[in-house]
Amino acid sequence: MRLAVTAAVSAILLFAAAARAEDARAAVEAANKKLSEAVSKHDGAAVAALYADDAIVFPAGDPTAKGHAAVAKLWEGTAKFLQTLELKTDEVTTHGDVAVESGTYSLTAGEGGKIADEGKYVVVWKKAKGNWLLWRDIWNSNRPPAPPPASAGAK
Repeated sequence: MRLAVTAAVSAILLFAAAARAEDARAAVEAANKKLSEAVSKHDGAAVAALYADDAIVFPAGDPTAKGHAAVAKLWEGTAKFLQTLELKTDEVTTHGDVAVESGTYSLTAGEGGKIADEGKYVVVWKKAKGNWLLWRDIWNSNRPPAPPPASAGAK
């Protein structure tokens, strides 16, 4: 009897964890869709609204943005430049009120979308006031860095 109760409780806990992970993934993908839509409208404020107040963003090639005001400033400038941003979630794992997402992105930027990039990202999401918010965000391009400019004194 004790074994049957233990097995039933274990099954319930596993089912609950799987359901939480599926709910988190659906919420993350919905938020990513909002983020992409805001980028296409050049609405940095709408992008920043998806971040927690104590968020930290680690953008490739730029200084770290700590706190909501810095994140908003980063996205206000970035969203003006970006034309499209597509996010593809590969994995979401949950740990209580924290979820970790990894995925890939592709984007176009600049006048006429002449600049294109693709890469990967990791986001740590935090559930606050019933919503999943971006809490830690880092991305890296798959493209190699541009070569350094030739020095003026080089022969």
